[in-house]
Amino acid sequence: MTTSTGKSAYDGLQLGLNARTTRVTLGGTYTLSRTYDNHNGNRGGTPTNWFNLDDEYTYASSDQRNRFVVNAVTVLPYSVQASAIFFVGSPRPINIGTNLDPFGLGYFGRWLDATGRTLPRYSERTGCDACFPVTINGVTTLESVSGWDRKLDLRLAKSVKVRHLTLQGMVDVFNALNIKNANATGYTTNYFSRTYLQPSSSTNLFYQPRQIQFGLRVSY
Repeated sequence: MTTSTGKSAYDGLQLGLNARTTRVTLGGTYTLSRTYDNHNGNRGGTPTNWFNLDDEYTYASSDQRNRFVVNAVTVLPYSVQASAIFFVGSPRPINIGTNLDPFGLGYFGRWLDATGRTLPRYSERTGCDACFPVTINGVTTLESVSGWDRKLDLRLAKSVKVRHLTLQGMVDVFNALNIKNANATGYTTNYFSRTYLQPSSSTNLFYQPRQIQFGLRVSY
């Protein structure tokens, strides 16, 4: 069962700064925002309690209170172009729920019991203490994970002209600092699970460990 009654609200403030010298171009933005909705579907949502739709209206899955982005481009010796972009984002909401269906609706929601009590929608955020399992030499320990997204990407590029051809070699380094970030959709969201709010690995490119990429471009 879905409802076509949907609403959302976004409030934001964005500040930007750009600077340029003879060799360096710098840019930075900061966004302070909040996003609310009562479902994130594009064809309607399924509320936990049909008789309390106001319970669905809270922070949206895309809510991120603070976002910082800084980028720089410069030219190194031997005409090597270097660029960097650093992103920092505050913790994101986690879509928590339970595996209970006390009223036989045919789907799970956020029910805590048959009295009608529910978990608040998106009431947890990314980040945890001693929650991420890491196994080394057969020994598993739990490490802390920051809820903040942090990522530094770098690029070096060099162009060489050969008659009518321009050859450009590139080296890209993604997540250069190899920071461990946790995807909000990768957490265990079942309130009754033994691993509740424990993050897992993600296939999302943003959340991968350090990666290096080599490229060659030919223009003629």
